[in-house]
Amino acid sequence: MSPSAVASPDRVTVSRLRPDGPVLCMANPWDQAAIGSLLRVSFALDVDLRPLHGAPGHLLDDHSLARSVDYSAASEQVRAHLRTESFGSPIELAIGVAELLLGAHGRIVGGPASRAEVTLHVERPFLLADMLEVRCVMALPADGGPAVVQSLSARVCDVRVAAVIGLREYERHAPQPILLSFDLHLAPVAGGSACGGASADVSRLGDLCAAAVATMAASSFGTLEALVTVVIGQLEERIRATSGRVSLGQSAPLQAETLTVDIGKPIALPAADCAAVSATRRLDRPARSLGAALSDASPAPSEEVVCFLAIGGNIGDRSQFLFEAVRALRRIDGVRLLDTSFLYETPPAYVTDQPAFLNAALKIATTLTPRALLRACKAIEVALGRPAPCGSIVAAESPVEIDVAIDRGALDGLVYVRNGPRPIDLDILFYGDATVRLEAEALSKGAPPGPAADDALARASALGGGFLTIPHAGIPEREFVLRPLMDIAPDFVHPVNGLTVAEMLAQLPARDFPPRVYSFGRGGQLVPHGAHTLTVGILNLTPDSFSTAPGEHLVASAGTGLDLDRVEGLARSMLDQGAHILDLGSQSTRPGAVEIPADVEAERLLSSCVRLRQAGIRAPLSLDTYRPAVAERVVRGVWAFEREAFDAGGILINDVSGGAGGLALPGEEAAPRDPGGMLRLCANLNIPIVLMHVRGDTATMTSAEMKDYSAQGGVVRGVASELASRVRAAIEAGVPRWNILVDPGLGFAKTPADSLRLIRQVADLPAGLEHDLRGMPVFAGPSRKGFLASVVPREPHERVLLTAAACSSLVGALLGRFAADRAGDARYDADRPLLLRVHDVAECAEATRLSDAIWRSAN
Repeated sequence: MSPSAVASPDRVTVSRLRPDGPVLCMANPWDQAAIGSLLRVSFALDVDLRPLHGAPGHLLDDHSLARSVDYSAASEQVRAHLRTESFGSPIELAIGVAELLLGAHGRIVGGPASRAEVTLHVERPFLLADMLEVRCVMALPADGGPAVVQSLSARVCDVRVAAVIGLREYERHAPQPILLSFDLHLAPVAGGSACGGASADVSRLGDLCAAAVATMAASSFGTLEALVTVVIGQLEERIRATSGRVSLGQSAPLQAETLTVDIGKPIALPAADCAAVSATRRLDRPARSLGAALSDASPAPSEEVVCFLAIGGNIGDRSQFLFEAVRALRRIDGVRLLDTSFLYETPPAYVTDQPAFLNAALKIATTLTPRALLRACKAIEVALGRPAPCGSIVAAESPVEIDVAIDRGALDGLVYVRNGPRPIDLDILFYGDATVRLEAEALSKGAPPGPAADDALARASALGGGFLTIPHAGIPEREFVLRPLMDIAPDFVHPVNGLTVAEMLAQLPARDFPPRVYSFGRGGQLVPHGAHTLTVGILNLTPDSFSTAPGEHLVASAGTGLDLDRVEGLARSMLDQGAHILDLGSQSTRPGAVEIPADVEAERLLSSCVRLRQAGIRAPLSLDTYRPAVAERVVRGVWAFEREAFDAGGILINDVSGGAGGLALPGEEAAPRDPGGMLRLCANLNIPIVLMHVRGDTATMTSAEMKDYSAQGGVVRGVASELASRVRAAIEAGVPRWNILVDPGLGFAKTPADSLRLIRQVADLPAGLEHDLRGMPVFAGPSRKGFLASVVPREPHERVLLTAAACSSLVGALLGRFAADRAGDARYDADRPLLLRVHDVAECAEATRLSDAIWRSAN
């Protein structure tokens, strides 16, 4: 029978009732059970006081005990119960008191109390513990019958431990007082009551307390988060070893349902009594099969192990440092890059007086041992300028040579500060499903003796209490780690706590989401995802563009005489009108276009880009080319022109072939295709790339065959599938996910109806039709295209309003779908980045600003 579903509205309480003397209910720390335990009893009765009233506001009788709750008699009966009996455990005692209160006391006009809550306060139950609190809630079913236990819990309070804890140097010199409390929510084991049944050989709370104290006393963590994670993991493992059953001395075991650990640091804040961190784990799930436990003695893996790394930095050109670290990692034998997250900009933790960090996560496959992978990561940090003591823990036989082009001037005067500014940080989060424990002494192997080596040992100890441990102890409490992991491994299960990445993130308190950002490569600005729609102004450096109106050509029809003054003037005009990026192209890709020589294409692009940089224009430049040789010549030429490449406004590649090496255009000077060349170039030089969807070439893209998507379930699914394969190819080539944008290719191998459908359903591309497209910035080019004229017939240069309408529709279609949903990852869907490539900047920028005001404000 179930307890009453409706709780009584009123309550009577008695706090910390004193018995006549010690009560026999459990062995005390000195194994002198006969002397009993000092305890207090608190109880609360849920009652209904309404029968005491007559008319509203009037008491029937305010003097008669018969019409009141006789808490005095109830208290005396409880004291008599404690005085005349001995009990097998605090649990049995708490249940017995609750049954007593519900069965004989607390009676008032209208019936007995409906619910009793009893808390025992047992003093000094274990060595070092100040208090054990056992709580029982019991209720009477609405339809009669014996009382039913609703909840049981036991909390060990204020265990005092001395341990080294803290990130600042003065906190590392001596142990500090730490307070530990933990509680278990319990339930009777199926098949037995809470007070009877067969005995069981199970762990005791005292054993758990002793284990936690030993771990804390030997530890040397930098943060309370790391310490509480390790302690709760150890206690969870011990409880699970007994199938989740816990005994406090009662004759029948109890099943542990949840475990909560609180660790406080009383001297953490001068103006507060204590700072504390709490962690909770569910224990009512089936026990997991943990991965292997590894150490320095473990052999090298016989096959690749999938690992996850965290990467971050906050000095200099942050995205360039992260890119160089990824590139260096790819060059290490035995390491293969599988995926990266997007970039996240996060405020500094622990030491707050420093710049914001860029953070990301990496997924790799490796045949290196944990030790070898660790040394490779630390060698990369040293090569990229991270100050000592990081360098002191890298063995001399593990050098990593990095060909970098980074602004090392930002590192001048940089000194090591624990959790302070640093150009790069590489941490191993997970090594497959294994748990790894590496002794700190081994970390300093190969380092010269002295303060640096000692500091290296101290740093390792701070990470793992004398050991370096994998999984990284701080993962469950660090949003700046979990957010990037969500991009590439939301369902990965933590090998210690059994929670997925998504579940760990969901347990964190609500807070502002760290913004995703995308960069425009070396020296380029960082733009938050969803800050606003970006307008990309088109500069056609071709004499034969389909969309250029009479008098707008920047190149004479003969293909010579590029007017650089007009290029600069048009660029300035576009920027004044609201363009954020300038897209330059000198090879037409219209149907029937002929390929021009590569050196002509490169010369037009390079001379125009250099002119813009000479004029002080620092807007990002988009190079509309599919030929890697052309792209490399132009990019390196622009960088060479700059006094320092770090001052550049950023460059990206707009590849209409999706990085496949070109469209196989007809022409005498057509160069051979290089299918992977553009992706390799972007992977090696930190150049973001726009991957456009296309089928066929300029001669075949308009054929019925190229426009047939029926085998894939329609144009949206077909485009999503084929774009996802190009994204996967880019990632496998080494292009970070944060350097990829996708273009649905409006008008390329699509019917007019297909292009309109892609605009209408553009949100389906980054929303998860294909995993590799999820979250990708969308780069779209509806400008002056023929599908617009299928609705309203106009010449190309007359399609200005049609283009503006298409731009507004893209904003609404992409963002409107998520306007009402801000929970979880939907926050990032709602802030989806969109870049629109247009000829008529003034009109289209105004249209998108209005659409942003409608849709992004709603988000």
